Amino acid sequence: MPRTLAADPVRLPALAALPALSALLWCGCESAAVETTTRQMDSASDVALLCALETRHEDGTTTWAGTTMDQCAKDLDGDLFAFVVQRYRGELAAVNLRDRRLLDLDLRQPLSSPVVVGPLPNAIAAAPDGSSLAVANLGDPRPGDDPTNPDGVPFLSIVNPANLLPRISLDAGRPFLSRVPLPVPASNVAYLDATHVVVTLPGLSAVAVVTLGETPVVGPPVVLDPFPLLDPEGDPLPGLGVPWSILVDDVRGRLVVGDRAAPWLAVLTWDDAFALTVAAHAPDPFQLPGPSVAMAIEPPGRGPAGDEPGRWIYAVDGSSRGVMVLDAETLAAIDMSTGDPLEWRNELIVPGLAQDVLLGRIAQDPVPDPADPEPEVMHGTFGFVVSSFGEVFAVDVEDHGNAACWDGAAAGEGSYVESACPRHVLRNGIAGAEGPRWSDEPPSLFQASGAALSYSGAPPDEYPRFHDFGGETAEGDPTWGVLFDTVHPRRAVSQTWIVEYEGVVPWTDGNGGQVGDAGWFRDRAMPFCARGVLAGDILIIKDGPDPLSEATDCSAWGAVGQEAELEYRIVEARADRLLLETVVGADGNTDPLPTRECFPWAVRYEVRVGGRWLVRGEATGFQHHVTVGEDPDPTDDVPGLCIEFPDDAICTPYENCTTEPVDVRCLHDGRATDGVIHKNPFLCFTMDAGTVATPRGMRWELDATGGFAALSVETGSLPVAEALDVTTGTGPALLVVDSSSDGLIRVDLADFTVSDNWP
Repeated sequence: MPRTLAADPVRLPALAALPALSALLWCGCESAAVETTTRQMDSASDVALLCALETRHEDGTTTWAGTTMDQCAKDLDGDLFAFVVQRYRGELAAVNLRDRRLLDLDLRQPLSSPVVVGPLPNAIAAAPDGSSLAVANLGDPRPGDDPTNPDGVPFLSIVNPANLLPRISLDAGRPFLSRVPLPVPASNVAYLDATHVVVTLPGLSAVAVVTLGETPVVGPPVVLDPFPLLDPEGDPLPGLGVPWSILVDDVRGRLVVGDRAAPWLAVLTWDDAFALTVAAHAPDPFQLPGPSVAMAIEPPGRGPAGDEPGRWIYAVDGSSRGVMVLDAETLAAIDMSTGDPLEWRNELIVPGLAQDVLLGRIAQDPVPDPADPEPEVMHGTFGFVVSSFGEVFAVDVEDHGNAACWDGAAAGEGSYVESACPRHVLRNGIAGAEGPRWSDEPPSLFQASGAALSYSGAPPDEYPRFHDFGGETAEGDPTWGVLFDTVHPRRAVSQTWIVEYEGVVPWTDGNGGQVGDAGWFRDRAMPFCARGVLAGDILIIKDGPDPLSEATDCSAWGAVGQEAELEYRIVEARADRLLLETVVGADGNTDPLPTRECFPWAVRYEVRVGGRWLVRGEATGFQHHVTVGEDPDPTDDVPGLCIEFPDDAICTPYENCTTEPVDVRCLHDGRATDGVIHKNPFLCFTMDAGTVATPRGMRWELDATGGFAALSVETGSLPVAEALDVTTGTGPALLVVDSSSDGLIRVDLADFTVSDNWP
């Protein structure tokens, strides 16, 4: 329905601004201080977008009616509003994104005032037809303070936007809020349709459907722990003790629920009466890398009919705070290390901790010129990750503005070639970069003692060094015997690269190691396969013995309670444990296998590669290509072995590594041996051995410039949530909520910059 202008079409100023205006008129031209009270957003936790149509009447009043989002996709029809919940104030604020102004929701209060919606509001969702807003409250921290709810009964807040949005009249006090009592507080909420919402109830390990109307009805909670289904062998499946995140997959007709602590999902369906049924435990049979605390699915709309379901689900890993990429059909996690990532782990990793994630389809008008690509102009399908470092990062899924992605002469011509384009990688923020190169300064050799040698001071007949030192690229730049991956130059970041002999495998320095029987060493919090640990690596225990009884003789491992360097070779590397054997250590000693009697407490440890070189960058550079293989003994309840994947046989040889015709072997796990051409995912080299044994810790360092830099924008101190505006009237834009003091921030996706801020 188009906007009706029954009287004067000119917008009137907000009434809350009139006192300030009269104060200015009273002061005249004289300088005088005017004291006033300001209201700012505080501890914002979530945001939802709602479209509404405005009607102005002959008596000067204005009414609003919520509507579907397509009404805001048409210019001049609806107004798009952003509703922001503030956790510790229990308030709801609103911004009109067309007028770019913070609304006065309570005309009885001075200035632009929010309204109270409930205790500790954590999440908000908008009905698909715009008829209501639902707010999930985590619970009343001060039960009894609210005279309307003296017993502190948990409730779901339902907001009527028609009565909440300000009219140009003095009709303050309209009933805009209704409370739906719940058995326990809700952590999240989502709409199944205009009159049915689903809530997560962590206190019951359950989810429930609420039917809205004059008399709302809360359906029976569906308990997810214990899980109501069994595995194919008839054994119980692990449950979701703290259900937290919700994803409504409308096209597939299912509800996906993530847990705050458990690395798996529950899949539910609903019937015509909106009764929930647990359909599956996912993913089957493997668990995810971590728990899913926030999820988003690619919007439907692909295919000839425009009704194909989304293919990808992005989920924030509650353990690593990376972003898991799931196949939306099977809900299995895709190992990012076997694709085209910028990180060594099996997830998308951004600086800081991922707080929220979105997937959306962006259409720029006009279409970006492929002849003059600008990385900040996005046209296609993209993800957006909010980081605790105060930044938002863009993720390439399908860049339809890139001419290289099409088999025609230009972008949009012919068919989109998925294999030719990046997918699920951070977007490069460098426009027209010439590509990565080594700096003019030669590499430096650092000995195991830490002493440095200059490039010319490292005798080639004594120290190991890169083959073909002093070579040049086609552009005449030095290579120092190390070439960047010219096929995927976006992988190289301006940083220092370190090639170290028997270096520490990144992120394997733990402090919760448990010594077991028969040489087993365990740490449930350390995913050894995901970190890239393999058989043949070296485990070093850094704590000496500390027995429970002073009578226990532990002198074979050194002094009690002191630091140590106990070295063991890894015979089997598994998902959460290692099988050890004795080995002659770097100090020439052979330490006996540790025992539980002498090591009853958790110990510190690290894992080093055994007998090989390790490549890493200070920002990126270790990509493991290690996964969990089949369990050789399924009866021992021990996860399968860590294996390299893909293996050498199916690894594509690297081109132009060296001018010499040497048999190429690809080592995707970031390791290399002497005399073998090594292809790390970022660079390529051959290491020639010296005349003396290479000591552990010897390393070469090279500096790279002109490489990849992730496209990002600063959005507050601690952004925690986001919403995507893809309408033509006010978008495309990203609305980011900052839980500190910056309130709501608008990022214009036409140039990926902050265009507005409502603190």
